[in-house]
Amino acid sequence: MCHGYTHGSIGNSKYPVLHYFEICSILANTTVNAYYALCQKLGEDPTVDGVDVIAEINKHYKILKEAELKKNTENFEKYYKNFKVY
Repeated sequence: MCHGYTHGSIGNSKYPVLHYFEICSILANTTVNAYYALCQKLGEDPTVDGVDVIAEINKHYKILKEAELKKNTENFEKYYKNFKVY
């Protein structure tokens, strides 16, 4: 079985959504830092059409982290019961 982050092989995981939480955190941090560094290097404003891209990503990242605090086996069981997967 390959690592879920490098090859997306989370099919054998009991709770695949757990991996999506982690991948989203990794991508959010990488994206914000890379975007900020690129804007600084190019002397560009990080806003696009009046939208502060970094603030917007950080706003949604905060929501992700709040949801992440609710991760536990009981909630995963409830979540997957809705899909009749397990």
